[in-house]
Amino acid sequence: MLYERLEASANDEERMHIKFDIATFFLNTNEQRTLEYAEEVNELAERLDSNLGRCYYHSTLGRVQYRKSSFDDAAKSFQRALELSLLTDDLLTQAICYDSLVVVFGPQNRYDLALDNSQKALTIYNQLTGQAAQWQKATCYNNIGIAQKNLHELDEAEESYLKGLAIANESENERIGYIIINNLAQLKIAQEKYAEGMAYATTALEGFRKLNHKVGETYAMVHLAHCQLGVGDYAVALQSYIGTAKVLKDIDNKPVEIQLYKGMGNVYLKLEAYNEALHNYKKALAVALAIADVRDLCEVYLCIGKAYLGIYDIVASHDALNKGLEIATREGFKHLLPDFEDALATQKV
Repeated sequence: MLYERLEASANDEERMHIKFDIATFFLNTNEQRTLEYAEEVNELAERLDSNLGRCYYHSTLGRVQYRKSSFDDAAKSFQRALELSLLTDDLLTQAICYDSLVVVFGPQNRYDLALDNSQKALTIYNQLTGQAAQWQKATCYNNIGIAQKNLHELDEAEESYLKGLAIANESENERIGYIIINNLAQLKIAQEKYAEGMAYATTALEGFRKLNHKVGETYAMVHLAHCQLGVGDYAVALQSYIGTAKVLKDIDNKPVEIQLYKGMGNVYLKLEAYNEALHNYKKALAVALAIADVRDLCEVYLCIGKAYLGIYDIVASHDALNKGLEIATREGFKHLLPDFEDALATQKV
């Protein structure tokens, strides 16, 4: 449909918008095609002297950088897109640009700033009517829920997710609906309500597969595996992690890669296969260090400390736990502090 519209159009401004839609369409399936169309959008934007088109270009570039876990680069691209959007009178695009910054602030552990930008976006969405605004409003509530979840405000996060899901269902936006359902699965894991999480993850996985949303599929698969581990189905969980690894061969999704290795390590830790657990935890650590994901880095150090304790390497355990504790203290991960303190206390017994 988009290609047919592009072929039929002789208007450069209209073609610029269509090319942006095509670039967005390929975002989760074909990075090269996304970048090719982004460049074509940029060429048209310069020819037309269009700040909106320039905004589309930087926004698309930021999304690709975000998918590659280049968070600092993505933040710069999204900030430039926001600045360009504010030179236009397109309120919807302005709100979307605020939301884009929200998404990248998460991995940078800047959740207060994420919530601030979400509220700016939500204020704009509430001024708008139409299906596109409703779809984006659902996304905004999803982003608010993510920030609240990572601030460990779990009840508030669930409320935000459910608001977003209700809007997504009403506006028949399956994609954002499945994304929110998947985030609800992650929330249930944090609440240790694994049976509920499994139901959400299964629904999300089926939806992502139907939509051929490979990135979403890997998130849902790893969440499902975490839930299976949580209810004690270790063999089933291990097979689910292995299945996730197979899908990850075709896409670059480092946050899921960290969760995959950490999850496999957790299975082996439960089975008291400590050396195999350490092998997987160290893989997770390498990826977390590579993308500077401080939250996952902190949690992986906790896992490594426990695994070393299992093989009675107290020195290595103490080193890992103290590294994680330093991050948790510095970054304000208050809910993790008792876990580190308990693990360190165990070393002294």
